[in-house]
Order: sequence, then C-alpha cells, then structure tokens
Amino acid sequence: AVRSQVIGAVSSVAAASSSFVVLGQTVKVNGQTNFDPAITPGDITGVHAGDLVAVFGPTAADGTITARLVARATTAMGLRVTGTVANVNTTAHTFKVNALTVNYTAATLLGFASGAPANGDIVQARGTTFTAATTTLAAAQLARLPQRPASTGAALVEVEGLVTRFASLADFDVAGQKVTTSASTQYRNGTSAQIALNSNVEVHGAVNASGVLVA
Repeated sequence: AVRSQVIGAVSSVAAASSSFVVLGQTVKVNGQTNFDPAITPGDITGVHAGDLVAVFGPTAADGTITARLVARATTAMGLRVTGTVANVNTTAHTFKVNALTVNYTAATLLGFASGAPANGDIVQARGTTFTAATTTLAAAQLARLPQRPASTGAALVEVEGLVTRFASLADFDVAGQKVTTSASTQYRNGTSAQIALNSNVEVHGAVNASGVLVA
C-alpha cells in the first residue's frame, strides 16, 4: 500500500540542505528522489514556495520525510498529512504532527477505539483550510491508520522502510513495526553492523505471539 505522506503548498525551500517544508513537515530529497515530469528541473531547484505538491516516502525517527517521489498536486486533492500524534489537547481538540497543529473540532473521526486521537496514534488528517500564520490545518476527516499486522503463523511478512527506533539488534522498529533478529537471521547486501537509526532496510520474517517480526 502506498500513500502520500503530505499534500499541500510548499511554504519554504532550503536548496542548500536539499529540503523543503509542506504543512509543517520537513521533506528531504536526495539522489534517489524521483520528481514529477511537470517539475522542472527535476531536482530541489524545481521546487518553489507556493507549489502544490504530493510527497511520497518514509518518515525518519525525527519526523522528517525522505522523499521517494515529489509529484504535482491539485487543489481538488485537498490537503493531507500522515504522521504520529503528539501533544493532544482534548479541550481545544488539537494535536501536533511535527510542526503542524491539527484542529479536529469539526472533523469526522474514523477508526479510534476511544473515540478520539491519543498520543502515539498514526493518523491521516484531511482538510481544505490551512492557516500559515499558526501552521494549523483544520481537519475535515481524521482517520487512525491500521498498525502492522499482529497475526502469528508461518506466513511471510515483508516490511520496508527506515529504522525508526534502535535499541539493539534484538529490539528495533522498522516503519513502526517491532523487529528482532536471531542467530539464524540472514543479512543481504550488508552486515548487521549497518542496522542503525534511520537506515533503510527491508525485513522478511514471521510475526510472533507478541506482535514482533522475527527477521
């Protein structure tokens, strides 16, 4: 499943650091970033403040998005951001996704067992109104995204993304999925020493009874 991490207008571009900001989300581009043919030149210099873009790519531990694709967007697509909820204010009906404040007062809520977002939830917020002065998105729809499968069995599970938490080879997360290794784990195109925070990996294995992917 592929979804854009953020859709909105570019608020600022830092060409020197190969990054730009959309809806309070910092987007980094590199040699592996693909650009829509409508963006010319097809690099960071083709991105300008005010451009409507859709960004696809994994999110690092610090909340920055490493763009795999930067595409042109249209106003008909609305505004969208995907990320982890922080600083929930149940009185004001707001929370933060990195530098963005999401106001969900008038939003339709989907998938929340408790009826409201909580810190740590991974959500997708959609709306049409963004206030640049306060970096606030007025959400029309707020959905809690499903977590990684917690089923057990011999079926192969594949997860690709950035290492978002690393305690040890026996305890780390890839794109939010808990992963562990064992003496029988095979390492391809690299070694175990290269597994670290924000490294890009693909993990194959089975999910155990605790919901941990055994590589």
